[in-house]
Amino acid sequence: LGRAAMTFLHEAALRMLGLNNDVSQFESRHAAFVARRRGLRLPNLPTGFDALAWGIIGQQINVKFAGSLRRDLILLAGDKVGDMRAHPTPERVADLTIAKLHARRYSRSKAKYLIGASQAVASGALDLESLPRGSAVAAEKNLTALHGIGTWTARYVMMRAGFADSAPVGDSALAAALQKLHKLEARPDHEQAAKLLAAFAPQVVVSATYPGASSQVV
Repeated sequence: LGRAAMTFLHEAALRMLGLNNDVSQFESRHAAFVARRRGLRLPNLPTGFDALAWGIIGQQINVKFAGSLRRDLILLAGDKVGDMRAHPTPERVADLTIAKLHARRYSRSKAKYLIGASQAVASGALDLESLPRGSAVAAEKNLTALHGIGTWTARYVMMRAGFADSAPVGDSALAAALQKLHKLEARPDHEQAAKLLAAFAPQVVVSATYPGASSQVV
């Protein structure tokens, strides 16, 4: 393997183990909350495209069915490596047809969104792998500009692609967890969930007050 391949594998391993984000500041600020979970990290996906495909596939269906659809996509377009198959590249998915995915239980709209997003990545219109190195606000804007990508999908993709602060507001499991954590009578809606999650967002400390001053996320 060459240097580029080794670098990619190293970064992919760090993502999959959740070691690409520092959790020490979060644990310091929320010591009681993480008392029994110190060191717990969110595993990410090895590539941004893997996260994007998984996010679109998982829209409005249960996890078991989503996993089955993802497996079908990998078997259909993934490269064979020994006895296994790798996740398909954006180019391979972009070349699929809606009819071919529909024949494998994809809804026509889901197939259209997945192929369209893959074409945007394959053409270079969306530099997906570079998004985590930039602004979360800009990343969400770029993702939601794609047809079929709403706030939930964009934030899910960002969360699994390596952004340290990207909660998929609107997720039913997340709402249920917030209800249990805060002992609420009913599940919080989008606005309530966003307010409750704000307490866990990183703090930004501005080092100077003049225009263009640098800031640090802690």
